[in-house]
Amino acid sequence: MKRVLRTTAWVLAMLMLLGTTAFAWEKPTGNFRYFADIPDGYWAGQDIEWCTDYQVMKDMGNRREFQPETALSRAMFVQICANLVTQMGQDISYTTVTEYPDVIEGQWFYDVVQWASEKGIVSGHENGTFTPDASVTRAEMAQMMYSFLTVYCGLTLDTDPTKANETYADAATLPAWAMDAIAAMTNLGLLAGEDGYFHADGTATRAQAAAIAHRLQQYYNSNPQCFTGKKLTLVWNDEFDGTELDMSKWRYGSCGDLTVLGEEFADPDYVLQYQKDHIKVENGNLVMNVEYMDNSVMDPANPNYSGEQNISAVWIDSRDSYEQAYGYFEVRCILGTGTGSNCAFWMAAGDPWYGGSQGSRDGAEIDVFESIPSSVYNFADGTVNRPTIDSTIHWQHNVFDEDGNKVGNKDHCYFYADTKITRDGTYLPTDMFDGNYHTIGVLWTKEEYIFYYDGYEMYRTDCKNVEQDGPGAQGTCEEAAFLLLSCHFMNPSWYGLSTEESYPTDFVLDYIRCYQLNDYMAEQQPEA
Repeated sequence: MKRVLRTTAWVLAMLMLLGTTAFAWEKPTGNFRYFADIPDGYWAGQDIEWCTDYQVMKDMGNRREFQPETALSRAMFVQICANLVTQMGQDISYTTVTEYPDVIEGQWFYDVVQWASEKGIVSGHENGTFTPDASVTRAEMAQMMYSFLTVYCGLTLDTDPTKANETYADAATLPAWAMDAIAAMTNLGLLAGEDGYFHADGTATRAQAAAIAHRLQQYYNSNPQCFTGKKLTLVWNDEFDGTELDMSKWRYGSCGDLTVLGEEFADPDYVLQYQKDHIKVENGNLVMNVEYMDNSVMDPANPNYSGEQNISAVWIDSRDSYEQAYGYFEVRCILGTGTGSNCAFWMAAGDPWYGGSQGSRDGAEIDVFESIPSSVYNFADGTVNRPTIDSTIHWQHNVFDEDGNKVGNKDHCYFYADTKITRDGTYLPTDMFDGNYHTIGVLWTKEEYIFYYDGYEMYRTDCKNVEQDGPGAQGTCEEAAFLLLSCHFMNPSWYGLSTEESYPTDFVLDYIRCYQLNDYMAEQQPEA
């Protein structure tokens, strides 16, 4: 029978020390408390701030001291691991019980030790005990981290000891049972020694635990195999490491009525040169540059305006070179902040574009994200929406006669999720327009789409809610999709008015990566 963590008097007491929660986490606003024993510039200060903000760790009960040099017991470190996994949105229930003579039901650490034992994160000693009150050593901490990533997350890590042997003067005395773990954590940069030594038998402190927890979180949320829980194989990517766009992977494209931007945009050669001038590969990034466009280009009074909402500035796609059905698709990027602009990573599947008689199954536009950096006035209801990004699936349910001729179609169906909507009220992304890199991706399976921002699940759908999304909602798309990267100008009622002082603006991409689900590899190989 599945067992869920229970709240007892012991657990409540421990909450004051470690900050575990049986509920999904939410980052409080301005929650970091000043600790009298954490001076400015303390080496683990930012890690402690993160751990306390996200309730992975707390003060020592008096709200004034963190006690960074206090040694951690084995049970305390397991509790921090459980808090971290809860913060990551993962379940910490268990179904089997490991019998330890010194881990008794009702003790504050009983449930987390049972969970960690079942998941292979921790184990007892040869004599069958767990010794929950014993101080956790640095070697034990390395082993727990290694087990978390390899057993719990299913990763294969580099255990080559070369770097550890070169880094630590005490490498020859490191315990053999922990050598793979120490080597792997050193290679990943998750653990480092002190004064050139690893100190395997040294006790781990609260400050070290905070640093480790924060590093694990950062690694976990940067690795899609961790946060999706899926076995993935990287099958296509562009790291943008060269000096020019790889035309074996991409082609220049455009959409909408470009003549709105001026008569010169009626010339295909001019449009192509415009794309080349505004799309660069430099310093390990793809940079899509957008200049200011006067708002009059979107004005129906403009004689060139045809009513199109999409005005494309820059666009590349893989239509002629690559497509894939199912998998995880991600970019790491810095979003442009030019008002009225729209940075986007999207995918198009099916022919015609939005599908046919099978609705969402035989064609879809998968908008992994579209950015809205402006505060947009909604003309329909008079509300003002703050800057945000959205992730959307579009499809159309066409109706055909017996000869295959389209005789009609149902309304355009979609679902919508953005940073104003939290996953079960538990997660609100950080500012996506802060000038820093962010990862945004979608897991596309036969069963559902799941959208991730910075490694956190934001929204999921199986596309089968006919009542909400219309008769075309028949499940996830079964057709392969090609990739698109673009930065547009759109209808001001949707993306806001552009202001000259916010331009030029850049959509900067560090990489785009496409992973295939291992279970589906033989079923539908990507086409290149």
